[in-house]
Amino acid sequence: MNITVGEFFEFAVEMNMSLVSHNIYWALTNGKIGVHDSVEKLKKVNSNETEVLHLHKANLLGIGRIKLYAIKTKTKDWFAFYFAEHSLDVFRLHGEKFGERDVHIQNADRLVSKVMASAENGKEEFMFERKKRIAEFPAYIGHAKAGEAVMYQV
Repeated sequence: MNITVGEFFEFAVEMNMSLVSHNIYWALTNGKIGVHDSVEKLKKVNSNETEVLHLHKANLLGIGRIKLYAIKTKTKDWFAFYFAEHSLDVFRLHGEKFGERDVHIQNADRLVSKVMASAENGKEEFMFERKKRIAEFPAYIGHAKAGEAVMYQV
């Protein structure tokens, strides 16, 4: 299977691989490769490290801006999940939605590549796929019980 530069770029952005994403972006915008080229061609590109690091530090692509957060709810072993830019937005939304204000918010980005099943229809998807369908942040994703891969809408 031949992966294109465009497909790899999309994957790198989705997985918050900032340096890789900015390196590919630099190569694309400087005409070193095309989106339909094989990813193998990317290995042969001599990138300008200084320019790529500048793009990376400036975060031109907005990589990692939206994070996955989890809140341990008052119900034993249950967590509420949100996508947001800041934890304060999660705190506010959770309080408005569920009335729980004395909660602990955790960065749960390590779970963004986890497959979760919907309790409503059984459809499985990666958390990062769900994030792509959301138009506004912060966004409530659902509740899940610790150690289980099923997301419930409450």
